Amino acid sequence: MFTPSEIELFNQKKYENEYSLEQLSINPNLDRNNYFHKLVQIKLGLIQKYGLGKNVLDVGCGAGDYLLQSKNVVSSAVGIDYTQKAITEALRRRNQHEAMHLDFRVENARQMSFSEATFDLAYAFSSLYYMPKVQEVVAQMVRVLRPKGVAIFEMGNTYSLNTIVCNAYPELPQSCHISTGRMAEMIRKASLRVLSWRAFQILPMWGEKPAWLRIFLGSRCKKILERNSGSIMLDEKICSVPVMRAFAFRHIIICQKV
Repeated sequence: MFTPSEIELFNQKKYENEYSLEQLSINPNLDRNNYFHKLVQIKLGLIQKYGLGKNVLDVGCGAGDYLLQSKNVVSSAVGIDYTQKAITEALRRRNQHEAMHLDFRVENARQMSFSEATFDLAYAFSSLYYMPKVQEVVAQMVRVLRPKGVAIFEMGNTYSLNTIVCNAYPELPQSCHISTGRMAEMIRKASLRVLSWRAFQILPMWGEKPAWLRIFLGSRCKKILERNSGSIMLDEKICSVPVMRAFAFRHIIICQKV
């Protein structure tokens, strides 16, 4: 059994040494009706809604895709990641796009160097479920937020089919999924007010193992769940049912600092 510090170091080395720049970036070639493309658009929409004209922090920014695609939305922004390779690429892209109001730095999300009350919006997309001490990251994000600032946390639910699939691939970074109850407890302890809690990914949507789950891993299920039901995907509509939300993997929690 790994300690939290060992998991953090293992995941950092995995991303730094084994993942390509393409794997650290959003895939720009996905069809606009693709499930994961729609998730990206939802997150970009949240940045536009809460980060318009604001000072923004991206925690676990990878190669900087979300900030670079929001460069005309935010007033200024900083993206942090614990891999030098990702930050080097993010800075290269920043310079290429002449988006000098964006900055990218190597930082440990549990020990940020920023002063208190620095940002209006702080978000972490697709990164918290690889961080073993996520409560410390949440505390840091809240610390650097201004009063009435908004924090957006994307967390992974340990009681989900996706967790079972992740565990079937030991070559991947070590998962740090938590229960929805623990998510709620962390939000409460941070004295945050929940503005919206959205859930996604009732099925894994990827992978080929374990074999007994294969019926739920095929593209047919994905194509059904990525269809729109009204203004949202069918997947999100299913996950909004309380009994189903407890087993959905991906939770995007929008909070305000009191």
